[in-house]
Amino acid sequence: MLYFLPDLHICSRVWKACPQVTNDPRRLMAVLGDRILADKTKEDKAVLLPGDVFTGQKVDGNEINIFSTFIRAMRDAGIPVYGIQGNHDFNEKALIAELGGICLNDSVVELDGRKIYGVDWRPREQLKEAVALAPEDCILMVHATLEPWEPYDGGFDLALADIPEHVQHVVAGHVHSAEAVAWQDGKGQCVSLGSLYPCSIAQSGQHGFWKLGHTDKKFTFVALPGRKIHRFILHESTELPKLLKLVGLDAEWPPIIELKYPTAMQ
Repeated sequence: MLYFLPDLHICSRVWKACPQVTNDPRRLMAVLGDRILADKTKEDKAVLLPGDVFTGQKVDGNEINIFSTFIRAMRDAGIPVYGIQGNHDFNEKALIAELGGICLNDSVVELDGRKIYGVDWRPREQLKEAVALAPEDCILMVHATLEPWEPYDGGFDLALADIPEHVQHVVAGHVHSAEAVAWQDGKGQCVSLGSLYPCSIAQSGQHGFWKLGHTDKKFTFVALPGRKIHRFILHESTELPKLLKLVGLDAEWPPIIELKYPTAMQ
């Protein structure tokens, strides 16, 4: 069973505007690890990371500890962790490898009967050249905006026409929207892996990870708990209690609420 994780963006300060929101990455990484370990399957397991494990090239001890704890739990269970680098955590020496994972840049590995070919983040023309080298019947893993998700980024790094037709599936980090579309007339899928949690007020969609079994033709999305994003425009102060009731306050994962209102209401 292959587990394709989203952009993790492990960081100590998740929301600069909400300094009290600090522990979400640690909590969610623990939940993520528990879900993978608890998954009942007779297939060999492997974890794959699409880049942006961290939010920046410089990481602090807390961030390293969060990721190392996850890596150690996987390794103790005999589950290898492979990954590529994203634009946020790209470094001359991949932190993934430094912390116990295996860097998959410009290389292929066979896992659970499937070939995975990884390509680190890089400028568009270099990306196209690297993708062209993908072996037949592989799952291509990149960190880039793919053509179907152009609206999220105002452009795209990789057109579907840039990807060799012999690629079986395409999975991509970078765009924080968890979605899948058909690839090669439905013979495979092109998957945007999304993010572990909402990194901005605009990211109100679903968050989780994807898995693919040995004989599966399609990826399965597994949602994870977390903070919901709610955005409201308030016209009268009397509307506020109704909106809060509509939202519902989750004690374990309090939501992030954006309220816009006329200056006269201040």
